[in-house]
Amino acid sequence: MRIIIRCDIGGPHGMGHAVRMRALARALAAQGVDVVFQTSTPMLASFVTPFSCIDLPGYFPSNIDVLIIDTKAYISEAWFYEWRSLRQCKVVRIDHPHAEPGTCDLLVAPVAHWHHAVVQRLLEGFGERFLYGWDYVMLNEEVTRREPIPYEMREDNIILCAGGSDPDNILQKMWDWTVEADILPGIPLGFCYGKYVPPERQPKKSTVPHRYVVPFETRGLAHAKMTVGLFGVTPYECLWYKTPMLMMAHTEENCEGAWNLALASNWACRWLGPIQAMNAKHFKMTLESFWFESYRVEMNRATHNLLDGRGIERIADAILAL
Repeated sequence: MRIIIRCDIGGPHGMGHAVRMRALARALAAQGVDVVFQTSTPMLASFVTPFSCIDLPGYFPSNIDVLIIDTKAYISEAWFYEWRSLRQCKVVRIDHPHAEPGTCDLLVAPVAHWHHAVVQRLLEGFGERFLYGWDYVMLNEEVTRREPIPYEMREDNIILCAGGSDPDNILQKMWDWTVEADILPGIPLGFCYGKYVPPERQPKKSTVPHRYVVPFETRGLAHAKMTVGLFGVTPYECLWYKTPMLMMAHTEENCEGAWNLALASNWACRWLGPIQAMNAKHFKMTLESFWFESYRVEMNRATHNLLDGRGIERIADAILAL
């Protein structure tokens, strides 16, 4: 079987799509599938090694059995209809809430934060061809192979992060706010920059006590008493590690998603509002209020039984069954 995965990375695309598609590719390859990536962002090639990766515009290898699409890049519904009429292969769309039933054979929503009206519409249109919810959340195997650390065994610390590419320089804003407002003096604050954040946008190494700047690693989330960052993949990783997370967002779509995830997770992740409405004073008051142990313990308990880490396995099985 040969599968093409259309995916992009970095800048406005972020890291999440590429992370989960690489994990899905590994799961499919483990079952003997020939997987090839196609992208409009050449940097994806090194990220998905050893899988082959071809650039757009480019050719499609012959004898494709399944085309998987997981990208923020605009692709019209008409393109999907045309592709299905001309190609003898199955189409799987990932994370496309506006998909029409005739455009794909399987629609996967590897999340739990879509609006209930959207979920209901897609269930009515796709039926069993629509996979949604906690059972299908796609977590990287590098995350799920590390079990959550009991909350009472963790040392006091807060991780602050802003995604793999941080195009809006949010991590620097959080750094500035903590310095300006002297937030939680004595509590270690770790500012973790993503792999594709250029050096000029990384917070500088600092001599400010109890503040440190390091590359982002998911294991940091496992050890944290609390995480502060943007809506995206990180909140789901925190839910796996049972780590309380405070979420912000910088787009209207992500604001809605963060609010819906807060509701779906029983407030294990808390929604702080749009980043544009935040300032140093508000940031200080928010972090210090949620640092009270009773809030964090309550958030930790709310994470229990949400995720079992088998989402990618279930999705791979569904694709192979097409």
